[in-house]
Amino acid sequence: MRDFGTTGSYEPRRLFDGLRRSRELKNDAELATFLEVGAGLISKVRHGRLPLSGALLIRIHEQTGISICALKQMIGDRRAHHRISDNKVVAQRREEKGKDAARTSG
Repeated sequence: MRDFGTTGSYEPRRLFDGLRRSRELKNDAELATFLEVGAGLISKVRHGRLPLSGALLIRIHEQTGISICALKQMIGDRRAHHRISDNKVVAQRREEKGKDAARTSG
């Protein structure tokens, strides 16, 4: 099992704890209800079994109004840019080459 919560200063639990304090929520189940996500998702991210996804960050932003930048700072993500995984880059390049070939042969 991959542990996403132990490398560097990446700590999604800080984000969850801060949200619970600011919204006066008693536990992660209440946080999950507030965010309209499953409690299991919160637990898995909190305990490092899943990474904090972009979709969950967007959900938190939508429910709280806190900027994505501020949310990233709360979890300890200090990167200025995020890179797309290599598999997605390769797929995008193949798709672009296919479109270019179709244009030149048509």
